[in-house]
Amino acid sequence: MSIYKPGTTWWTCFTSPKGERIRRSARTKDKKQAQEFEDRLKAELWRVQHLGDKPRRTWQEAVVRW
Repeated sequence: MSIYKPGTTWWTCFTSPKGERIRRSARTKDKKQAQEFEDRLKAELWRVQHLGDKPRRTWQEAVVRW
């Protein structure tokens, strides 16, 4: 399991299918929700890498990139 709790909230840390290291806050105090967040993130990254799906972007990411 690659989730950990350094303070009050859970974090996830794993290697993506591309080989990049991913570290993100799950923004929750519940371990089960943190695990679900990590599973969704891993599934989305796998679909982007192996099936050619486009990654979902937030409005904030688009604004910063523009």
